Amino acid sequence: DAHRPQEEARARLDQAIHRRQEAEAQVARRIDLADRLGEAEHAANQATLALPADQQAVVASFGGLPELSTLDALVERLRVRERPLSWWWRSLRRLGHLLLRLLGQRPDGPLRAQLTQFLAQFAKATSGCIPLPTADLRGGLTAEIERLRPFLAACQLRVAGESIRKEIETLPSHEQLQESLQSAIGALHGATVDAIRHVAERSNAELSPRTRQRFAEIRAALINHDGTPNLRDFEAAFRDCLDDLLKHFPLWAVSNLSAHKAMPLAAGRVELLILDEASQCDIPSVVPLLFRAKRALIVGDPMQLGHITTMQKSAELRLRGRFGLADSLHLERFSAGANSIYDLAASSQNCDGLSQLKAHYRCDPQIAGYFNAAFYKKSLRVMTNTSLLRKLPTSAGTLRACEWTDVRGDIVAASAGCHSQAEVDEVVRQIGWLHDVGFEGTVGVVTPFRVQANRINDAVTAKFGGEMLDRMRFLSHTVDGFQGDERDVILFSMCAGPGMPDGSRGFLASAPNRFNVAISRGKACVRVIGNRHWAENCGIGHITSLVAACQVPDEQYVPRKHLIGPVWEPKLARALQAAGIDFRQQYPTCGYYLDFALVSENARLDIEVDGEMWHRGSDGKRLVDDIYRDHVLRAAGWEVLRFWVYELKEDIDGCIHTIRTAWERAQQRRG
Repeated sequence: DAHRPQEEARARLDQAIHRRQEAEAQVARRIDLADRLGEAEHAANQATLALPADQQAVVASFGGLPELSTLDALVERLRVRERPLSWWWRSLRRLGHLLLRLLGQRPDGPLRAQLTQFLAQFAKATSGCIPLPTADLRGGLTAEIERLRPFLAACQLRVAGESIRKEIETLPSHEQLQESLQSAIGALHGATVDAIRHVAERSNAELSPRTRQRFAEIRAALINHDGTPNLRDFEAAFRDCLDDLLKHFPLWAVSNLSAHKAMPLAAGRVELLILDEASQCDIPSVVPLLFRAKRALIVGDPMQLGHITTMQKSAELRLRGRFGLADSLHLERFSAGANSIYDLAASSQNCDGLSQLKAHYRCDPQIAGYFNAAFYKKSLRVMTNTSLLRKLPTSAGTLRACEWTDVRGDIVAASAGCHSQAEVDEVVRQIGWLHDVGFEGTVGVVTPFRVQANRINDAVTAKFGGEMLDRMRFLSHTVDGFQGDERDVILFSMCAGPGMPDGSRGFLASAPNRFNVAISRGKACVRVIGNRHWAENCGIGHITSLVAACQVPDEQYVPRKHLIGPVWEPKLARALQAAGIDFRQQYPTCGYYLDFALVSENARLDIEVDGEMWHRGSDGKRLVDDIYRDHVLRAAGWEVLRFWVYELKEDIDGCIHTIRTAWERAQQRRG
């Protein structure tokens, strides 16, 4: 009975863990299906655009069409039949046909039956809307059958997309799943606290008078001697009561370098060592921790900053040589300079397994989109609940979570690194702007170079009062100094451009992980401050991809004409021009291309032209992917208007009036 409350608390904790795992799995499944649906619809659209115009008009997710493998088998047999033969084989085939007729069988009977069945199945599935060749075996038939391949492939891609869409529709909405996940996380937190409380209560109740006195002696010694008592019997007493300490205090949190003060050096006394940020940990500092533990869980991210060692290679090699460890290849990976403890563990054949933590909860999806694609091969599942992020006020006019502010100034060499006064001035301006628009979140500045971080800190401190900066939890630091921290808004001063020192340019090019860390510090908004023209043309992959991720509208915008629909988008474009409404077609933003974008300094309006075939599901409702896309755009500050083709066809003047009214209201709201 005494153990029952603790057991019940443990059972509730197990249930809460299982509930969170199920909620995460559901969110991940919906995200994965949405990604697959987007890929399937894109592939189907591309396949359809490659078809002749008459086939484009009727392509759909027909059911019952022959498989492409069936077409392949038929074409192969037809090609064999049409293959040129020598006079000997032609004579032999004629003789075979004659024998078949004498036996009452038709030559090519099986092939003719296969062809007839294929064409009949095709005609039935498409309701006869596609002209088909006859089933006569004749010259050129193979080419006629091959011409059906693109249409068949496009239809099957539609079928695949429809199947994914139906699966999505069986799931709860994205908002419902996020609410369920947040509820599960809250329940897990409560169950964890409850379980630990019961463990603590149960453990404390079992303290003997002698153990209680010994704990009090050790505690007093630590307090009186500032954590490092140099008493004759302290180490022995600490080691003797370590098992009792671990029993009553099962969770210990220490840094690598402070462990010697917090825990005696006793072998295998800790059941499980969890080493976080392992990619930043050097091997020597972890060895004493591993000595104390029976098992170890190594947690780290190889795509973040690595460990730093002050030991020269020559010094390490001399030490290894002194102890006879310099001539063995299998010991090379234990080098403190070459590997972190994460690298060592991940490459060990004794490792029980590698697991990737794919769920990402910190950053806005637009921010996460950059580092997910640039560093993690899109393997992360971005599950951030954007409603919990502290975004900029709507009145601020910012429309994206990841933006670029183009600043072109001199990049001046320093004794180490470089600095840019133009970027310092822009950071100061943006800090003031954040205050003026009433932003109540936290703000940080990240830059690759220490001298730039110092100059920014000096300028901001001189301009603004300490109370305001304290309220913002303002911090200006290098990427290395900011790792492990976060802010609602991050200003990234890139400090790069024409004429920068070769060493500084090489530093940026050789340190892609620093960009991963820098951008991922921002939760709700990241603003990159730097020379965008240089960044676009620098040839450094992680920098050019950052420019693309920001997708800031500029005067260099070029419409993607190959994405413009063939009929009603041009008609609407002409009507908008006649009405004097300025627009951009196939405008890139938030990972999408907008049919029409109306863009001003303080407002954004997306206008979509929707054909029945592409945007209405089999149930008559608008496609889930369109609804999800609209949510993404509205979260980024866009107004969205959608018109069915029949609405434009029946009353295009009324549609223009609706657009003009919506645009005027959008500008008034943002003005």
